[in-house]
Amino acid sequence: MTSTNAAVPGEPPEGIGLPAFNARPDGRAREVLLGCCPAAGWAEKVAAGRPYTSLDSLLTRARAALTDEDVIEALAGHPRIGDTRAAAHSSWSRGEQAGVGGSGDTVLAGLAAELGPPVTPQAP
Repeated sequence: MTSTNAAVPGEPPEGIGLPAFNARPDGRAREVLLGCCPAAGWAEKVAAGRPYTSLDSLLTRARAALTDEDVIEALAGHPRIGDTRAAAHSSWSRGEQAGVGGSGDTVLAGLAAELGPPVTPQAP
């Protein structure tokens, strides 16, 4: 449950670990989930599925719980590459942004032009 990927497929990523995630109070479990996918409904459903017996069972629930609306919400809540406001987001976002953190205004403007306007949630 951190920004690093598992070194070996099927093994949990470095982080708090599944037992600690399962033991967290509901609100803290949702916060951990929102750090990787800022979609409130998805985080609620995944947190409510605890305890998980394995990383595979957690990932299966996470995939099944994700709706199109959750994806739109997550994209809208995720900082765009080069967005200097990214420092206020999770360590995952900060890690993703690190590659462009020292880039000049020209590079950042080019990224903004390439990526287009931010995604905004649409009413269902």
